[in-house]
Amino acid sequence: MRRSPLPWSRRILLALLAGVATAVVSHGQWLWRQDESAYDLMVGSWDYRPDPSVLIVAIDEGSLQQLGQWPWPRSMHARLLDRLTDAGAERVALDLMLSEP
Repeated sequence: MRRSPLPWSRRILLALLAGVATAVVSHGQWLWRQDESAYDLMVGSWDYRPDPSVLIVAIDEGSLQQLGQWPWPRSMHARLLDRLTDAGAERVALDLMLSEP
C-alpha cells in the first residue's frame, strides 16, 4: 500500500481550508458569470420537444387594451377558468400575483 505524502493532520487542514474557500467564493458569488455561462452551454444542447397538450395563456398588451388595465377583477379570472374548463382543460396553473384588494 502506498502512503500519502501528507500526514492526516495536513489533509484535514487542507480539506477544511478548501471548504472555507468554497463557502466564501459561493457566498460572495464571485463565479456567477462562469456558472451562468456553463449553464447556458448545457441547456443550449438539450434536445426535447415541448408537450403539444400544454397551452400558455399570457397577459399581453393586447389583453390589457381589450380587457382594461391591471388589476383585473377576480371575477374575470374566474370566467377565464370557466372558459378553459368548458374548452376541456384538465389542469390549470394560474401564476398571478393578486396583491390588490
